[in-house]
Amino acid sequence: MAVSERQQQLWSRLHSIIRNAGGWITSPPDTSPIRFECPMASDLPETLASYAYKLRSRGVEKISPFSEVLVEHGRHKKIAPDQVKLTTVAICEFDLPVL
Repeated sequence: MAVSERQQQLWSRLHSIIRNAGGWITSPPDTSPIRFECPMASDLPETLASYAYKLRSRGVEKISPFSEVLVEHGRHKKIAPDQVKLTTVAICEFDLPVL
């Protein structure tokens, strides 16, 4: 959903808070709801809840890309093509307030 100019400013501030706390936003910029992911042990969901945001959990696993690399004789050699694995993270979202 498109947001107002004031909501865009709030979105930007929240993006900084989430990023500085070790999380990352996965929803498009300047949209509501804001969906983010963070390590399971992160205090970020509780921090945002303390600001009165009503967080909704959207799961705990995501697919992450990775490559296996072997260092042989000081040279990096890719031994497996790009692959994916399940990673455990907290996935949450919340709505921006109407400003």
